[in-house]
Amino acid sequence: MKTIKQVILIILYISVLFLPLSFANDYMKWDLPEGAKLRIGKGEVSNLTYSPDGTRLIVECDNGIWTYDAQTGVELSFISTYDRDILGVSPNGEMFVTVDIENRYHIRSMEDDSLISEIQGDTTHRRTAVISPDGNIFAAGIGKTIVLWDIVSGEKITTLTGHTGSVDSLAFSPDGNTLASGNWHDTVRLWDVATATQKKVLTNHRNSISKVIFSPDGSKVASISSNQNRVNILDVISDRNHPIQLEENISEIAFSPDGSTIAIGNRYGRLYLLNVDTREHITDFFGHKKESVYTIVFSPDGTKLASGSSDSLFTWDANSGERIFSIKGHTTGIRAVAFSPVRDILATGSLYQINLWNTSSTERVGHFYVNDWYNLFSGLVFSPDGNILASQDGRETHIWDVNLQTHLAILTGNGGENLTSSAFFVGLDYSPDGQFLAGGYEYNTAVHIWYVGRTHIDAFIGHTAGVTSVKFSPDGRILASGSNDQTVRIWDVSTGYNISTFKGHTDRVHCVDFNHDGSILASCGKDNSIFFWDMSSEDSRVIHSAHRDEVRKIAFSKEGKYIVSCGGWDDSSVKVWYVNTGELVRTLKGHGYSVLDVVFSADGQTFASGSMDGTVLLWDYNSILDTKDIQEKSREDVNSDGVVDLQDLIYIAIQFGKTGTENSADINNDGVVNIEDLLLVAAALEGVNNAPRKFVDSNSILNPTKLQQWLTQSQMLPNKTSKQQKGIAVLESIILMLAPENTMLLPNYPNPANPETWIPYQLKIPSNVTIRIYTANGELVRIIEVGLQPAGIYHSRSRAAYWDGKNEYGERVASGNYFYTLSSGQFIATRKLLIRK
Repeated sequence: MKTIKQVILIILYISVLFLPLSFANDYMKWDLPEGAKLRIGKGEVSNLTYSPDGTRLIVECDNGIWTYDAQTGVELSFISTYDRDILGVSPNGEMFVTVDIENRYHIRSMEDDSLISEIQGDTTHRRTAVISPDGNIFAAGIGKTIVLWDIVSGEKITTLTGHTGSVDSLAFSPDGNTLASGNWHDTVRLWDVATATQKKVLTNHRNSISKVIFSPDGSKVASISSNQNRVNILDVISDRNHPIQLEENISEIAFSPDGSTIAIGNRYGRLYLLNVDTREHITDFFGHKKESVYTIVFSPDGTKLASGSSDSLFTWDANSGERIFSIKGHTTGIRAVAFSPVRDILATGSLYQINLWNTSSTERVGHFYVNDWYNLFSGLVFSPDGNILASQDGRETHIWDVNLQTHLAILTGNGGENLTSSAFFVGLDYSPDGQFLAGGYEYNTAVHIWYVGRTHIDAFIGHTAGVTSVKFSPDGRILASGSNDQTVRIWDVSTGYNISTFKGHTDRVHCVDFNHDGSILASCGKDNSIFFWDMSSEDSRVIHSAHRDEVRKIAFSKEGKYIVSCGGWDDSSVKVWYVNTGELVRTLKGHGYSVLDVVFSADGQTFASGSMDGTVLLWDYNSILDTKDIQEKSREDVNSDGVVDLQDLIYIAIQFGKTGTENSADINNDGVVNIEDLLLVAAALEGVNNAPRKFVDSNSILNPTKLQQWLTQSQMLPNKTSKQQKGIAVLESIILMLAPENTMLLPNYPNPANPETWIPYQLKIPSNVTIRIYTANGELVRIIEVGLQPAGIYHSRSRAAYWDGKNEYGERVASGNYFYTLSSGQFIATRKLLIRK
């Protein structure tokens, strides 16, 4: 028989279990900026405060202030502060201080964000700020001085001088009569608030003061220094210092309400309690990973403890050390963002950890713990099938299984010159068919290529400084790379040849991206510009952006008409540009700190911005832009994907000869899909340059033989219209692009073979193709009769010649060096092949 108390506890447990789920979709929509539809992540925790009655836990982040039920962890409210900096919450939890974009101090209500007081003062050099316990005085450390204002009137009370370095920390005594300050030059000073005079100077620190606090009765002042392993505890009455010497660097401290205990957090995730008088160890709290404990606070009754670090927020039983609950969603700054191409999954890279989020519910559905791998400025990219995630942490490339959420491999590669760069920028991209993974590092001059994300097969050499970005063209045939040498290079993926070098940037190149059909390459960089390069003529246009200092990342919209950019450090905005004119269309604001990455979803309807405030905003593309011109479907867009391209030509070919009145391929509505419809699509093709080979490799319908048949039919049409004549000219130009300039035998892949391999080639004219495999001493091992092949590109697995590593008798050949030849008419070529089992 359950008691009433037990029943109440069960009901409370159920409410805790289900309430957060019911809020999950709501709180991520609270206070969203215009154009954003969801917020992923709640921001990195910077400070914690309990309300005086202990019922609310107030969490300060770069993007705003969250308030939680202290008993259940359920979200109660959120105040967004993306357009203003948070300086702190008052001790009574009723007010908070911000600095707005016009550099004014605002004292605001925690209840409804209403303005209580506006204070004019120097905000440029402010380092720290605090409100007195009674809520009447606001103090700010401004350079080497401390300025006090009356909150009610907004008038300045006094300026305290004496520090010889910048004031980095402030704390009022519980009665509000004394102010403690710590500065950059190793001293703590105590000030009489009423008389504005200095009471004491403490000089027993060995580094800048990162924190000063009073004990609850005001009899002691505790302080810690940056990167030091000692807590100094000063007896205010006797002036005696009682240092606690520890073995690790201290990041945070907090007194218990009775002053008998001090909580200590270090830079490696350890959190524990010590007796203030005896230094006796009381208990440990286990849960923070190897990351600094930023903030600690006791509940008013001393029974609970809350702590926050870069990726976690916990509440604990202060007596037993057991975790009561964790509040999910708070993460450290977002360095990289990637959409899964096949599922509603978004990956975010942050310090030590990669998180996976459901983009519909905004719930975190998985994570990869990077442990000691420092994931600063990481790059992220999904494989085309969405099963593999590749990440870069500055100096290494990691491969992860998305479904099992396990680490698979660390990729290494040789080639290029290693530099002394700090490797802040990295580049990573999968080829569209998933065969290759390309990577670049700021500390190395080479572009590295791995086969199927595992075997290092090549290093493209040419850049004279670190490589910061890589991007495959939509057809996968070429690769673009950006570098600190201020150039963008274009590489032939199959040969590794440096086809072109684009020069125009006057500083480091940060990012490169192709538009939807590969006809335009965009690049951005430290020179605060975006270049658009025509891939046919190599001509360029430039946007001198309105970002604060640089353009860090760019991403084309799916149809290629717009490009989105972010500016990096000290720039919390996202900008949208019209590609044809370079016009700035929109400036989007919603983040509280630097935006370091932007990326579009696979369907092009959403783009994400990842910020150092610990959040990702998902923006609704169609609501942000006037996209009527994109959404109005032309008749030539027969597959309804928003753009007229070679896919529409293929769709017409598939429907060729079909009759009926409701077929979208019957563009001229004559009841049959024929050559006239095909020419209308050809005439309307957008950006056909550089795209045809992609479809030759993946679809046999579009090949030179078929195109020639269409041209023959076209020539038989009487009284050709101007559109039909244009369509014929487009088909002729496609044939020229599809036919290679030379017949070539290309490097096999993978190489080394283990033991199977594919042998790519290309034919200038139709030819009978024969592949022969030889041992190193010239003994014939295998003849592969491919047969008569039309002119074209034979690079992909579905078109290249295949060797299973067996001889003419079906036996596996031994490991070692081999040679293979291609015979095609008068053309004979030879290449080396290595088998390794």
